Amino acid sequence: MNDQVLVALAELEKSSTDELKQRWSDLIGTEPPAYSRSHLIRRLSYRIQEMHHGGISEVARGQLNRALEERQINPLGGVTFLQKGKVVQRKRWLPPAGTTYRRVYRGQDYTLTILDQGVDVNGKRYTSPSAAAVAIAGSKKNGRKWWGIPS
Repeated sequence: MNDQVLVALAELEKSSTDELKQRWSDLIGTEPPAYSRSHLIRRLSYRIQEMHHGGISEVARGQLNRALEERQINPLGGVTFLQKGKVVQRKRWLPPAGTTYRRVYRGQDYTLTILDQGVDVNGKRYTSPSAAAVAIAGSKKNGRKWWGIPS
């Protein structure tokens, strides 16, 4: 990283909140949000590096736009999927797609795989870990606890 960038980043840490807000107006060109000092420092640090290194490439920007056509990022967290005209909210506590959990129940081995939309257990798809646990155990279960998914 360039010495100028390092100096600018170090200055942010030493700046007061009012100075950071002024810097926000100068660099970003909008009214600073009412976020914490640490948020202002992180966002300004990103902007300084973006200005120096050129930001995101057009290829990457195109890839992100294509990905956003399939998924919409929810500002409160998680990913909202568009599916056949319906909006399906992915649970924030679910681990990333591809994560697997194994459970032996009544002598039978079950493997739960987290998908982008729902879960798969031994080749059968379910809407949630709870739905899969209910289908296997035959009674209502907390899927997170039943499969041992950390909270």
